[in-house]
Amino acid sequence: MKIQKKYSLKQLKPGSQQIQDVKWSDLEKEMRTFQVNEAVIFAIADSVEEKSLAKQFIIEEMLIKKDNVLYLPGYCLQNNQENVTGPCIILLNAKLEYAAIKAIEFKPNKVFIQCHILQDGSFSMNECGVELADPMFDSMVN
Repeated sequence: MKIQKKYSLKQLKPGSQQIQDVKWSDLEKEMRTFQVNEAVIFAIADSVEEKSLAKQFIIEEMLIKKDNVLYLPGYCLQNNQENVTGPCIILLNAKLEYAAIKAIEFKPNKVFIQCHILQDGSFSMNECGVELADPMFDSMVN
């Protein structure tokens, strides 16, 4: 299944908890505006509620910023197969290892989405799997 059909991108309207749809092409435009060629997206919660939005704010403003990594704030990711929507982190031009660690640090994600603007100018998306080698580490994350 194409990633664009499996997942939908959403954004919180500033100052409210209303969620609006965002086209994947809008993300591509944001990437081009910031002149980055890669974005990594991963969920940090499975619901859009005050607690998970606060978690998103803390992660973005205090942890990601501290690491001096570019990100797009206030986005949510919807898994259309499971009908689950939750806040997500969109890292821009982050090292893949950093992104994978963050994807499992904040929620034991099994996948994350990589978006690329290729040298020929085209936009591509990949779903990447995260496999934990040590099952004990999975329980340490929770």
